[in-house]
Amino acid sequence: MNLVGKIFTVLIFVMSVVLMSLVMMLYATHTNWRLLVENPESNATPEHPTGYKYRLQTVEKQKDDLNSLLNEYQRNLERETIEKEQVRAKLETEKEELTRTLTAREQDLAAKTQSERDAVAQLKAVTNSLDALREENDKLRKDVKTIQEDRDAQFNQMVKRTEELHAKVNELDQLNRRNKDLISESANAMQLLRMLGYTNNPAYYLETANPPATLNAMVLSASQDLVVISCGADDGLRVGHTLEVTRGNTYVGSIEVREVTPDRAICKINKEKQQNSFQVKDRVIPKLK
Repeated sequence: MNLVGKIFTVLIFVMSVVLMSLVMMLYATHTNWRLLVENPESNATPEHPTGYKYRLQTVEKQKDDLNSLLNEYQRNLERETIEKEQVRAKLETEKEELTRTLTAREQDLAAKTQSERDAVAQLKAVTNSLDALREENDKLRKDVKTIQEDRDAQFNQMVKRTEELHAKVNELDQLNRRNKDLISESANAMQLLRMLGYTNNPAYYLETANPPATLNAMVLSASQDLVVISCGADDGLRVGHTLEVTRGNTYVGSIEVREVTPDRAICKINKEKQQNSFQVKDRVIPKLK
């Protein structure tokens, strides 16, 4: 064998070793793609896990479950949203109704306040007129007293001063008539005060702790919170008095006087003691002992 043959022999040996190395490397990196994709879960091992196909099915099933759960959550959310909208609309309606009620009550309060102011102003005017009449009456009394003193001083001179005495008597008659007119005007003024709910009895203005011992009154009208009864300041009622309401032998409830006029009273219903609904013609009596 010549040199060239030896060289080719060595080259063939080297190429064989290289080829064998390449084959071994290829075998080491070989992947069974069918097993990687279609290996069932029952045959899964740490070296050959479940195939992508079955894992994909599992993921898709989990996805479907999650989509179903999401749809259910969305339906619940839509239902809750509708319910909340209905509640909000109901609350808005109640708010508008309460606002209208508040406005009406504020207007009613303003009207009552103005009426009270007018009554106070009228009372003040009547009081001033009474003061003026009282001063004039005192002056007339002093004048009458002076005339009487003059008449007594001139009694001894009656014969000589008869004409002057007659003049004084006439003047006294005029003053008496004026006094009667003033008394009449004073009586009219007091009658006006009584119509406004006042009296010339100082005890009238004092709040009493207990209502009158006897009452002959009934319910004229009734609402959810208030009742109007057929007795008032002229019967001795004052603001703050507590009364009882009965119907035959049935106890209806308790009421408290809030506003008083000469012959009427507005009372608030005591909800804690109410046992029956208030009706027209129910009997009103003093507080039960």
